[in-house]
Amino acid sequence: MATATNILLFPYLAQGHLIPFLDLAKLLEQHTHQSSSISITILSTPLNIQNLQSLLPSTSIIHLHSLPFDPVAHGLPPHVENTDSCPTPSHIHNVSVASRSLQPQFEEFVTQQLSSNPHLKLYLISDVFFSWTIPIAKKLSIPHAVFTTSGALGSATFMSMWLHLPHR
Repeated sequence: MATATNILLFPYLAQGHLIPFLDLAKLLEQHTHQSSSISITILSTPLNIQNLQSLLPSTSIIHLHSLPFDPVAHGLPPHVENTDSCPTPSHIHNVSVASRSLQPQFEEFVTQQLSSNPHLKLYLISDVFFSWTIPIAKKLSIPHAVFTTSGALGSATFMSMWLHLPHR
C-alpha cells in the first residue's frame, strides 16, 4: 500500500495568523498538486474554518477541519472565535486563554488520523503561539515545525530576547 501524507497546519486564532497559514497552505498546494498521495489540512475553530472556506477557490485540494469550540464557555460572546471578532480589547486575552482548550480536540484529531490509517505520514506546522502542540507531536512521533507569521525583524528580536534575557 502506498504511503499517504497529510500536512497539518494549525494557526493561532487571529486573522494575522489565519491568513498567512492559508497562504502557506496554498504554496504547499502548488508544490504538491500533482501528487494525489499528499493532502493539506488546516485546523481551527468552526467559524474560522467557515471564513477560510470562503477564501479558497472551489478547485482547491486544501482540506479544512474544525475543532469543537465553545466561546461562551471561555467568557467570550457567541460567535467570537478569533481576535478580530472581539468586541473589546479585554476579550483578546480570553481568546488566548480559550485557545488552550483546543489541546484535547487537537490531540484526539491527530490520534484518530494516525489510527485510521497506519500508513499515513503526518507532518505538523503549528503556530508559534501553540507551543503546546510540540509535546503532542513528540509523543506521537510526528515531525513538527513552528511557523511564525511576524516579519523577520520581529521574529529575530523575539528570539534574541529569549536567548539573551535582558538584565533585570
